[in-house]
Amino acid sequence: MNINYKLEDFITSLRAVTIPMLLLIMAMTIKVTALFYRDFEIPNIQFKLFASVLLALCVALTLLTTSVNSYLLKGKNNFGFPELFAISSVIVMLLVFKVFEDDGKHWSWYFERIFLSTFLGSIEYIYSKLFVKKYNERRLNIDNTLRLEEVQANYEKVQNELQETKKELDSVKHELFKVQHEFPCRHCGKVLKSISSRKKHEASCKSNPRNK
Repeated sequence: MNINYKLEDFITSLRAVTIPMLLLIMAMTIKVTALFYRDFEIPNIQFKLFASVLLALCVALTLLTTSVNSYLLKGKNNFGFPELFAISSVIVMLLVFKVFEDDGKHWSWYFERIFLSTFLGSIEYIYSKLFVKKYNERRLNIDNTLRLEEVQANYEKVQNELQETKKELDSVKHELFKVQHEFPCRHCGKVLKSISSRKKHEASCKSNPRNK
């Protein structure tokens, strides 16, 4: 019985990880835009908003591009994009929540915002780490598929060459069999079974010039 696990295949696919990753990138864009807009000292509101959005998009796209190629940035400490993304996200959230401002808030206010920042940063770390692993897994599967196709193509080529060689070998065997078991008369072409039979036949063969 053929069972089609569409939902299960989607959940375990790279696309299922890519969608929340893009949403996280969008959320990061909005958060960074808010920070830029708050801190930019640009008199013109339109220019200020445009610059904030543009720089936030640059940061988000840089993070997304780096996530795909994070293996190129790994050094001896194995520190890559997911860690950087998570730490940056926590700091950005703390800035958005204005945790570092000295307003004399109640400790529960700080605890709630620090918890939310850490929680969101952890989620973004998990998804970014999973995204990198799923992408590398997909790339490895593609490479293995291409190698398998190449091996199969070479196998088929060798099989065809083997068939051609077998045909040539059968032809050579047939010719060898004829040479070893057939002794045609050199005058009339009649096939004899032995050399002595051929000699006797040739001695009395009507096509032999000596017998004319």
